[in-house]
Amino acid sequence: CLCFFFFKQKTAYEMQRGLVGSEMCIRDSNYTEVAMPEAVERERQLNEFFLNAKVALRNNTYNKPQKWGPEDWQLYELLGSVQDRVHKSLCDNFDTPSVMLYLLELITATNAYMKNEQNLKLTILVKILNYIQFILQSFGIMGDGQIGFASQKETQVDEEAAITPFMNVLSQFRDEIKANANGGPNEIFKLCDKLRSEVLPGLGIRLEDRGKGQPAVWKKVDPEALKEELKHKEEEKVKKGQDNKKKPKEEKDKKGEKKEKNPEKKKEKEELKKKKEAEKQKKRMIPANEYFKQMTDK
Repeated sequence: CLCFFFFKQKTAYEMQRGLVGSEMCIRDSNYTEVAMPEAVERERQLNEFFLNAKVALRNNTYNKPQKWGPEDWQLYELLGSVQDRVHKSLCDNFDTPSVMLYLLELITATNAYMKNEQNLKLTILVKILNYIQFILQSFGIMGDGQIGFASQKETQVDEEAAITPFMNVLSQFRDEIKANANGGPNEIFKLCDKLRSEVLPGLGIRLEDRGKGQPAVWKKVDPEALKEELKHKEEEKVKKGQDNKKKPKEEKDKKGEKKEKNPEKKKEKEELKKKKEAEKQKKRMIPANEYFKQMTDK
């Protein structure tokens, strides 16, 4: 009864992807809620990798020089090492948990490699992408000819039906820009933020800002997952705001303590200043002939 309740909380997709890389897959029959967070996190890492790879493939072409440098060869050597270890693990009683760890090691290194867009080589990226897809397709958790995991709800639709919601958003955004153009840059910025944070998430599009002077990138994600992500960020923002309200009070108390100490220090400085001034005045009153008598050769 407990086992049936647990499985109802997870989709077939989550169970399929999660169990492949879990000890539960081959050694443990205790399917509990405790074992699922690891599987969910692993799926998130894979998903994010495929999203980043899609962005890199969109933003780069083979027209750029593809000659490999030290970083490219280093990543290629890691690919060869992972391929060897994966092969040995699969020969060892089909050890899928170890295979997933090796793939995640390769994915982590490739994510770091993709951050340097100027020196990114599509040849090495495509090799790695093809290999990871091949392994996941062999496990039955990825379809042929696709990059990333297909949504449960994905179906074949005609082109017009596919682009209609996006064109509606684009048309509405254009109308709002025209209507608020006289409001100045601030109004335009607000509309852009609204598009990114409120409108596009409903279409399953995550628009990410990058550094100054760099174009934003978009990623196609599950709308429900994106809503949860934005909800979590909003909760963190509210929590941070509450913490910031407490800080001014603490700072005010500290300033109050400093003010109590300041009068004493100020008084000491004034007394020291008066003392030095009195000594200078005393020296000025000494006649010149007496003053030079006090000076001795050193």
